[in-house]
Amino acid sequence: MEQERHVRLFRNGRNQAVRIPREFEL
Repeated sequence: MEQERHVRLFRNGRNQAVRIPREFEL
């Protein structure tokens, strides 16, 4: 289930750099 979330972030590419750090902050 966690891998599916990572794949979504990578598919966005543009949001991937802003989504990855935002999830870590939460």
